[in-house]
Amino acid sequence: MSIVRIAALFGVDILLSSCGIYMAANQPGRKDLAVLTGGRPQATVQVELGQPAWSGKDAQGFNVEVFQFV
Repeated sequence: MSIVRIAALFGVDILLSSCGIYMAANQPGRKDLAVLTGGRPQATVQVELGQPAWSGKDAQGFNVEVFQFV
């Protein structure tokens, strides 16, 4: 391989890897986990985190909701 071809591949590699770093740092839809403090209305939590992945009762009979997000 020639030096020019190696340099071109190296440059493309740097551009592609920097794009991934940029995308990871600037993800849309970051969740505000401050809504998980005590005393917040259930509707406020659902607006921020979406619908729960699971909802039911625990062993003591308390209502439990499990949220899942990326």
